[in-house]
Amino acid sequence: MDAVTLIVCDAVVPVFLFLALVFFQAHQKTYPGFGLWTAATLAIALGYTLLMFRPVMPLGLNIVVTNGLFFLGVVLRLAGVVRFMSGRRLTAIWYGALLSCLALQAYFYFVQDKIALRTLIIGVFIFIVSVRCVREVVRFAPKESRPLYLAAGAIYALSGLINMIRAVSIMLVRQYSLFDSGKVNIAYFLMMMVFELGWGLTFLMMNSQRLESELRGSEKSLFSTVARLEKTLAEVRTLQGFIPICSSCKKIRDDAGYWQQVEKYISDHSGAQFTHGICPECVRKLYPDFADQILDQPRET
Repeated sequence: MDAVTLIVCDAVVPVFLFLALVFFQAHQKTYPGFGLWTAATLAIALGYTLLMFRPVMPLGLNIVVTNGLFFLGVVLRLAGVVRFMSGRRLTAIWYGALLSCLALQAYFYFVQDKIALRTLIIGVFIFIVSVRCVREVVRFAPKESRPLYLAAGAIYALSGLINMIRAVSIMLVRQYSLFDSGKVNIAYFLMMMVFELGWGLTFLMMNSQRLESELRGSEKSLFSTVARLEKTLAEVRTLQGFIPICSSCKKIRDDAGYWQQVEKYISDHSGAQFTHGICPECVRKLYPDFADQILDQPRET
């Protein structure tokens, strides 16, 4: 296994992950940050693809564009994590850091050609971004799926650590070639392929977990609402059909054939309760001598 083959694999893996993320986004509900992850995966895929064209492109142009795509992919990935975990937007300082690192890449090729320093800049930048990703994931990880988020944080942490180790190891050697099939390059490109797979899978799993959690919450709320409605319906009884009532005393005959006062019958068949008073007509009929005094009394409110 040589470095060129692994670089090809490193380009193919994010391409397929990008297509999977696009397909998932087209057919499933996704949350803020998912689109940024998709764009980051595309940027990484393009970066690895351009690496394969380094022998046939102007070297300086290839270095600046390729590293720029890697920087962009790393920052977009962080922006996606921040947006997905807390709903916030990534501050502009990170994009400023991206441009600064890209300017340093150009300087250490066109002014002073030092591949070790270029690699160190990449390694330090990825390490810092990885630390921020880990902090964001651990801080806002939901309790019900904390192991998944801790696994994602571990992937970010290992990626940053591997990039730092590679940068330091290149600083210690006198000569280095990107396409060298030495142990350092082989291990690095192999680990990057594993990390890309891990990132893609954790993105999909975190989004799916949040969707599942939301559906469970909606289902629980629906069951609670249905239970309340069933309880309410069980308590509400309505009067329907013909009700036999005495034309003289106004008693009502129930289903068993017994005659009941109107208020008792209605109370038994509904949730209504009665209070008793006397209407003006009955006052004048029953208490003609006191009718005016009774009717002139203020009503209670």
